Amino acid sequence: MAPSKVSLKLFIDKRSNQVLFAEASKEFIDFLFNILFQPVGTLIPLLKQEIMVGSLGNVQDSIINLSPAYLDHNEKNSRLELLQFSNILSSNDRKFYLCECKYYFSDIYLRKCPSCQSYMRSDLKYCPLNGVKDGPYLVMNDLEVKPLSTISVITLLNKFHLVRDILAH
Repeated sequence: MAPSKVSLKLFIDKRSNQVLFAEASKEFIDFLFNILFQPVGTLIPLLKQEIMVGSLGNVQDSIINLSPAYLDHNEKNSRLELLQFSNILSSNDRKFYLCECKYYFSDIYLRKCPSCQSYMRSDLKYCPLNGVKDGPYLVMNDLEVKPLSTISVITLLNKFHLVRDILAH
């Protein structure tokens, strides 16, 4: 499989030497969202937003707030559910077993299911997520992700007082 190309265009305020926002490709957004599936991502639901170090909480909120036009409902729910146990699934040396009702799983072979009372013996298979839909996205300097649109760009230019600066030159 050929490697994907990641596109990221930074919009920098030269006066303050700070990134205002970026235009990003689908591949970059998939990368950003998949950061949450690393062991550090499992801490996010445990931390309160006001004590969150960095902007990982904004990445999680972006998954929650992204419209179904860009990330369908099932994909969104899958990503949020995986956050609950991503550190477990990322471990390649552990096996997991499913019960007959397919509602519970365990890392203990032949554990009794609390729901259907069957023994968990079917191997649990991991199916990777498809990612966000094609198209450009905006990534804010706090890592909030939004679909790129004319309105969102105009709003950002206005927010950072860049429209006035552009018209002045």
